[in-house]
Parts: sequence; structure tokens; C-alpha cells
Amino acid sequence: VQNMANAIKRISVARGSDETKYTLQCFGGAGGQHACLVADALGMSRVFVHPLAGVLSAYGMGLADQIAMREASLERPLDADGLAAAQTRLAQLGDAARNEVASQGVPAAAIEIRRNVHVRYAGTDTALVLPFGDIAAIRSAFEASYRQRFAFLMSQRGLVIEAVSVEAVGAGERFDAAVTGDEP
Repeated sequence: VQNMANAIKRISVARGSDETKYTLQCFGGAGGQHACLVADALGMSRVFVHPLAGVLSAYGMGLADQIAMREASLERPLDADGLAAAQTRLAQLGDAARNEVASQGVPAAAIEIRRNVHVRYAGTDTALVLPFGDIAAIRSAFEASYRQRFAFLMSQRGLVIEAVSVEAVGAGERFDAAVTGDEP
């Protein structure tokens, strides 16, 4: 129970969230047995247990998107040359990720590529993952995200593209009907 609670805390604190304001949702065969204890350890007051909690994990795996992710270190300034290097590397990573998803039987037309840059201030070690775009869009997104997370900016420092990453996503099955406890 404490290991589960600590894992949730690490994720929520890293994202700047207060887990006590949320509802814990459980699934899996033994999810309901542990959910209340985990919620108590986190200071959460609500737990949601779906009527089909015991099979939701398997059901979700059957409907899940096929995803391949690739990431590469870049360590280039956020300038025209750095952006060009990022674009070249993103294209290479995108091709590899797309091929992996396609090899799982997903038609090429159904694969979406999501491109990201990992940007940080020069001389720091905290990179923020942002959508790839032009220099102005990346800088604007970085400043908004950095200010939200840390409540200040270091405008005198340059920005560095630490790494680039892509996700190739092949959409899984989609159903209009909601999953309820009444279904076979």
C-alpha cells in the first residue's frame, strides 16, 4: 500500500498537483481490496470503483492505442541551427516509431506522429517537454510552463534543446457505448 501511495505522490508532486483534491480510481482484480488503504495513505477522501473493475485492465488493453516512443539527446541551443538539428532528428525518430507501429498491423494512414522538444534553461537540469514548433512558439510554451511550475523566469539565460522525442500513435478500437455493469 505504501509503495503504491508513494508512486502516486511522486507523480502528482512532479506535476504540481495536490492528490488530496482528486478521486482515486481503481481497477484490476484486486484493485478494490487496496483502494481505500491507498486513498487513506494519500489523504484522499473519495474512491471510484467501477462495476467491472476486475476486467477493466484487460478490456482497456484490448482497446488501447498502439504507441511507439523514441527519444534522443540533442544538447543544442534553441536557435535556428538547434531547431534544424531537432527537426532532422525528429524526422529520423518519427520514421522509426511509425515503422514499429505499422509492423503491428496499423495502417500508415491511421498513425499520428507527435513531436516534442525537451527544453531547459542553460546551466540547469530541469527540462520541460513541449510540442515542437518554431522558436517563438517553443519559447512561449516554455515560459508559460516554467512560470506555472516554478513561479519565476530566468530571462537572462539562454534556452537549450536537451532532447527530442516522438510518439507514433495508431488509434485503437473506439466504441460509442459506455462500459456498464450490465454488459456481458
